[in-house]
Amino acid sequence: MASMRRMSHVPTPGTETLEADPRLSEAFVLDLGRALHALGHPSHWLEDGMSRAAERLGLEGNFFTTPTSIIAAFGAPPHQTTHLLRVEPGAVHLERLARVIAVGHDVLGGRITPAQGSTALDDIMTSKPRYGRLLTAFAFALSGAAAGRFLGGGLHEVLTAAALGGALALLSFVAARFSAAQRMFEPIAVFFVSLSAAALSHQYTLSVYVTTLAAILVLLPGLTLTAAM
Repeated sequence: MASMRRMSHVPTPGTETLEADPRLSEAFVLDLGRALHALGHPSHWLEDGMSRAAERLGLEGNFFTTPTSIIAAFGAPPHQTTHLLRVEPGAVHLERLARVIAVGHDVLGGRITPAQGSTALDDIMTSKPRYGRLLTAFAFALSGAAAGRFLGGGLHEVLTAAALGGALALLSFVAARFSAAQRMFEPIAVFFVSLSAAALSHQYTLSVYVTTLAAILVLLPGLTLTAAM
């Protein structure tokens, strides 16, 4: 969270601006905005970060973001150019977000050019996940088990939350293949977990509330659930 705040307040070590091709600078600001949006950056920080980046690169820019679009206007009327980017609400990915923020600081600090920054952003956003599916599923299951015990659950709640957490990971792998399913993944996942927990409670003694909450705790922080709704 602290790194996200830092991106919204891009460092300005001086009043001078960076010398670069305006077209490449504009492209970098747009690429930066698209990447931050895809990684769940809040709108007010995103707009402020793009504005500060444009200012440091010697551009006059105005920006407006929504969950599905970014509107960027460069220059002063009547010679202003406007760009409309269609984007999809993204899930929080802290590792990639940290790397994107680092690239932003490198460009605005003059350590790399805007063109190199755009290439670096593309490499980050298209990179393969660091961890494989098996390890991810295990992490989901472990999260469910730990949350179940933390919430006061017994052995049945812990084991069931672990199993449902692993199933949740498998469901996320399937949803990742379909853009429509990705948009609805969180509410579908919560419905699946709660329905499964309720069904299993008829087979053995089980707290449906604790089991459901523990299994879906991996979806926190709540930004992903809020975006899904």
